[in-house]
Order: sequence, then structure tokens, then C-alpha cells
Amino acid sequence: MKLDIENKILIPFIILIIVSIFAVGLVSYKGSYSLLLESNVKELRDDLAEIAAVIEQNDLGLSNDQLAGEIKKIKNNNLIVVNRTGEVIYNDYKMKVTIQG
Repeated sequence: MKLDIENKILIPFIILIIVSIFAVGLVSYKGSYSLLLESNVKELRDDLAEIAAVIEQNDLGLSNDQLAGEIKKIKNNNLIVVNRTGEVIYNDYKMKVTIQG
């Protein structure tokens, strides 16, 4: 098969364009993933800070149920809070969890 001059020029350009598009897509994907991960970590840290503040301000002697209600106002799902003695105060996690002391 003999390639004429047009095909000899066209094929490398097509390969170059495909590689460029793939590289741009890969960089965009990695950047978006990093931003999404950073956003999720910041949200979780903020939620954890709010929950820690609620627990630390529990000088009023709230019961575990009242404390769990305050925590639920902050975060609604996939959260387990355990007090210093190992007693589960709040558990909204989808799976059964056992705490070993």
C-alpha cells in the first residue's frame, strides 16, 4: 500500500490531535477529582468541628438522646458518635457497627 503525500501528512496530525485531546481530558479529570475531594474533606472537617463544639459545650448535662438530637441537626447520615466510656451516643450509619473497648 502506497501512501500519497496527503495521507503521510494527515495521519500524524490526526494522531497528534487524538493524543492532545486525551491529554487535556486526563488533566481536566484529575483537576476535577482533586477539587471534589478537597471540597468533601472540607465539608467533613466543618461538620466534625461543629459536632465537637456541641459535645464540648455539653456542660448543661444533656442526656445522650438530647445530645444525639443536637448532633442530628448538624449531620443526618453515616455518622457514629461514641462517648469516652465507649457507649454509642448517636449512630445513623447504614451498617451495624460494634465498638470494641
